[in-house]
Amino acid sequence: MPNFPKEYEKSVYITNRNCSFAWATWREVWEGVDWDAKAYPEFSKSWKKILQFGRFGLDRPDRLRRQVNGDAGSWSIIFGFSLYCRNLKVVYPSLTKVVNIGQDGSGEHAPTDAFNSELPTGKHVYKLEVPEEDNIIRIPFRRLYSGGGTRILISYLKTFRLLFGKKS
Repeated sequence: MPNFPKEYEKSVYITNRNCSFAWATWREVWEGVDWDAKAYPEFSKSWKKILQFGRFGLDRPDRLRRQVNGDAGSWSIIFGFSLYCRNLKVVYPSLTKVVNIGQDGSGEHAPTDAFNSELPTGKHVYKLEVPEEDNIIRIPFRRLYSGGGTRILISYLKTFRLLFGKKS
């Protein structure tokens, strides 16, 4: 999860991007996941949908394409696509209650630098409030998952290939 601006004062925030690190969901949400991604063929023909799916990180459309084509091994991207298709959001606490001690390189999908060890932690009283999607949160997510200029260009080229390249 990204470092987000210190001026963000709400106790929770909402995004359209899930994370497979320290997560939870409701049974109804999990049971509603279309693990075959049946909506993908129609989705992959729409620039608008692809760019919307990538709002919190330009890596998502290509990760989804690779997963659907059998070239990746991540349940999380299919789960995130299902949330997108059902217009569901993800709620995160502003201060995590999780301490990650597993960034030693032994994990399957997590190199030692995958997560910032500087995540804000600590005791925090959560206020019951309805979060709204906020650009102050979207921008750090996008920076973390989209990378710098070259990586962004590569992501857009992959998205272009997704739309106009060879379909499998």
